[in-house]
Amino acid sequence: MRPLVVDCSQLCYSSAFTMKDLSHDERKTGVIFGFLLQVFKLAHEFSSREFIFCWDSKKRKRAELYSEYKADRKSAFDEDTVHEVRLQMGYLREKVLPELGFKNSFIRTGLEADDLIACAIEEMEGGVIISNDGDLYQLLDSCEMYRISSSSRYDASDFIKQYGIEPSLWVNVLCIAGTHNNVQGIEGAGVAKAIQYLKGTLSKGKIMERIQSQEGQEIIKRNYELIKLPFEKVDLDIQLPDKFDIDKWLGVFDRYDFRSFTNEKGMKYLKETFFDRW
Repeated sequence: MRPLVVDCSQLCYSSAFTMKDLSHDERKTGVIFGFLLQVFKLAHEFSSREFIFCWDSKKRKRAELYSEYKADRKSAFDEDTVHEVRLQMGYLREKVLPELGFKNSFIRTGLEADDLIACAIEEMEGGVIISNDGDLYQLLDSCEMYRISSSSRYDASDFIKQYGIEPSLWVNVLCIAGTHNNVQGIEGAGVAKAIQYLKGTLSKGKIMERIQSQEGQEIIKRNYELIKLPFEKVDLDIQLPDKFDIDKWLGVFDRYDFRSFTNEKGMKYLKETFFDRW
């Protein structure tokens, strides 16, 4: 059984798209329901009930080093929806997951979920990352990814087939090319050119000159601090396996009126996935 290491923000926002209208007693519950639904499906998919939940801190230490970090990112949701999503994320992290018996839910001031995922993968010596974030490809030498948006598995062999380099070089590629987090790379040097440079196949010209210039090398050095995972290593003190109590689960489902989990089909699925086989 491999632990599933979850990028919680991505799972929550994907739930906000699909379950945004769900509510109970005039309280929005779609993010909570959608999150749990995806967790239950993942447990079944991987025959694992070992979960490590990693959350983004609102404060970002990277922004202290580089003020432009994520400065231009725009949400697909309006401000009220973002507030509601964050509210439900707080309920999940602080109340729902602990009540269900999931002990390994981590947040650290100044760090992002990616950092905690990297720490968890090192501490557990492997696992499956649940995320869409391509920055995490740099960890693929010691784990597998499950990409939420496409419901597909992705490992080191897939990465090598796609990019022609080892996953350990991905951080160097991003240092040259820049990232979606508004970390600016070398002008004109996208991922393909960065890979060519690292493989020694990039033709001489302006891009080569920019990469090798003093300014280019300073950009790469700066970017390495921002992109390398983890930004800061922390001890998570992971404690697996979790212990579950069906009565506590039923109490949570009743409070939020999650009847699809408590009907005959739902209970059969959950018992088979989390209780009967263990």
